[in-house]
Amino acid sequence: MLARPTLFRVLLEERRWDNWVVFCEHFERAAREVALKSNSPRITGVTVGRRTFDRWFAGDLYSGPQHDAARVLEHLFEFSCTELFGPPDVSAAAGSAPSTGNFRSWPTCGAAPTEQPSSTPSPRTADYASGGFFMRSTKITRGREFVLAIDHGEDFFDALKKFCTENEVRSGYIPTFIGGFRHARLVGMCGAMDNPEAPLWDAVEVQTLEALGGGTLAWDTERDRLAPHIHVSAGLKESSADGRTSHLLAAEVQFIAELLVVEIAAPTLTRPRLASLYDVPLLTFDQQD
Repeated sequence: MLARPTLFRVLLEERRWDNWVVFCEHFERAAREVALKSNSPRITGVTVGRRTFDRWFAGDLYSGPQHDAARVLEHLFEFSCTELFGPPDVSAAAGSAPSTGNFRSWPTCGAAPTEQPSSTPSPRTADYASGGFFMRSTKITRGREFVLAIDHGEDFFDALKKFCTENEVRSGYIPTFIGGFRHARLVGMCGAMDNPEAPLWDAVEVQTLEALGGGTLAWDTERDRLAPHIHVSAGLKESSADGRTSHLLAAEVQFIAELLVVEIAAPTLTRPRLASLYDVPLLTFDQQD
């Protein structure tokens, strides 16, 4: 069958999920939701291989997705598989919204996708726009302190956000954590950056690694959700512990991840995006005496 445009492809391009790694993040999260709703644990193991994704994306299908994969796709996109792999209905695609997650598409290598500027500049935007970068600091009042264990097979960020929601932690920091990851997505690329002064939105996928990391927990007021900022230094076990250090975007825990979490009772930490600084989210807080 000749490749043809499909609604599936239109939706992926519209949402910037047209990278296999990024698509799998959404698909696997949707699979867990379907498994929970249908009380069918086996569905959590449904995955999409690279070749399968490429065929779906190209519209080169002899038959559509079958059984559990079809159920997950229909849950994820809220269209039937017949509609997804049929001719695109642009009006329907434009009216649909992602059902899970808010990931951007970071290709493994290549040009970074264009980021949309924030419509609500930070109060400090004028300082950054004029080149007046300032060091900022404040005293903090520490709240509760926790030990958190994220277990084998869990999504690192899903588990961290669930913990913070259950314990009503909206501001805090992770002084250190150690653990293993089956796979992780880190900010990085395979070639020279077009503009080293601009942020990099690309990502690389790494497998079977041991990690040491830390970060801050702030509140995203625009999306009304937790916005963790985590960096790691990690050794790749299959490459003589060859090292990687970068911003952690996603990870699945292998064996265990052990975290110390310290709540900041005051001030509240927020992470607004600065339109004048490439739309980068920056840590913001009120001054305390």
